[in-house]
Amino acid sequence: MKNDRINMLIAICFLLLAVSCTLERSFNEPVPPPRIESTTTPPETVPETSEPTSGETETATYVNEHAGYAFDYPAGWIVQGEPNPHGYNYVISLQSFQPGPGTGPLADDQVKLDFVTCNAAECNTLPALVERMDEQVASGMLEILSAEEWTLAGGIPAIRRQVTGEMGIEAASLITEINGQSLQVSGYGDFNAFDEIVRTLRPAGSQPAGDGLRARLEIPRTLSLGEPVKVQFFLVNDTNESLYVLNWFTPLEGIGGDIFLVRREGRPLRYQGPLASRIEPSPGAYTLIAPGAAVWAEVDLTQARAYDFSVPGIYTLRFNAPHLSHIARNEAEMASTYGELGPISIATNEVTVTITDGDRSSADIEAAQAVLMRYFSLLNEGRYAAAVELYGGGYELLRDWNPTASADDLPGLLERGCTINGLRCLPVKTMTPLESNDPNSYTFAVQFENPDGRLFVLNPEGDWPASTFPQSLFEFTVVRTEAGFIVPDLPVYGP
Repeated sequence: MKNDRINMLIAICFLLLAVSCTLERSFNEPVPPPRIESTTTPPETVPETSEPTSGETETATYVNEHAGYAFDYPAGWIVQGEPNPHGYNYVISLQSFQPGPGTGPLADDQVKLDFVTCNAAECNTLPALVERMDEQVASGMLEILSAEEWTLAGGIPAIRRQVTGEMGIEAASLITEINGQSLQVSGYGDFNAFDEIVRTLRPAGSQPAGDGLRARLEIPRTLSLGEPVKVQFFLVNDTNESLYVLNWFTPLEGIGGDIFLVRREGRPLRYQGPLASRIEPSPGAYTLIAPGAAVWAEVDLTQARAYDFSVPGIYTLRFNAPHLSHIARNEAEMASTYGELGPISIATNEVTVTITDGDRSSADIEAAQAVLMRYFSLLNEGRYAAAVELYGGGYELLRDWNPTASADDLPGLLERGCTINGLRCLPVKTMTPLESNDPNSYTFAVQFENPDGRLFVLNPEGDWPASTFPQSLFEFTVVRTEAGFIVPDLPVYGP
């Protein structure tokens, strides 16, 4: 009789997968609210900034004290269900949409997760749950599409599988054991969002580190099909103390796993790139970030073949906070075993790039690009009289900055701007043409380099919006006139 109940429990767990296309979106029975804790997530070095962080991602924490687990999720999502220590099992559901009447498949932007706890002795360990799931596969109730072994906070083992049920609907599944209690999580809708949430699973009472770290991404807003999709990644320390951050699962070590959440036209893309094989953490895997400073790295997502950018469309990218990492305040605190690692919480921005199948290599674009390149070269070389011939903007700002200078000495005003007033007249490092709807206007995303050859990064102090910095990518326009191409923009200003 007892075994029948256990088998029925397991069947219920996997039946959630089989009926995911007709998920019930209404909940008629009110339940006591769970305990929710509201939280706000806050190799080269950039100058410090004292500007407070803005644009942070707000999260909440669910704590199940009976089963001994906790996880983070986007604030505003709905949690349904309550622990039932006297039953054989119970389900805690998390969904991104408001409960309402009706059934049907989830919309592309909807997510639902079911956390199933088994109280029976025969299924409350990870090996027992794996055995029961394999029995369901053998019976034809489930088909496993892929499987990975994960390590959660504190070295907790887990198995992440992608499966389909009897109705052919694809779903995500994670099974683990936390505080001696088995847990199975089934997910429907956005699988990247599923992974982000389950990676924060941890024993109740523990919290992910990372408060005060902020990630910022940069990418040109338009690219042509086949162009490299290069992302500039900054990791900023907004605290008042130095931090050593394990670079695992960040662009600081390159592409070694699913470290970005990438969507095309709102639909998540599956990670297809390499998976790093790791040994125990060592001091050499840590990166030191000074107070208020940042480190950065550039990754080419097309070269790594991490995601499929072969289709024109609008792509959005976010950084996935590491699910297995560590932060230390000194070398003595550095981790040396997997058991000391866990998820860290890092606020991040979201960037958008439109990939088109149009040809942006026309003769006009190349001519405009050559003019912009020459304009910056002349300023960098101190040939201000020649730069005046290409600059088509106003001089009012330069005159305001230099009231004692001759208002008619245009080369002199440009010279003061570059040498005294803070214009960064640097050589160009990269230049990428962007889409423009004006046939007589050409826009480019430009990166510059410092005199030592390193990437120029603007990270000012004072009353500057921290959410827009650090910045290394700047847009400039070239305009076609009857007399030829002109540049209406002054160089980057950086105090």
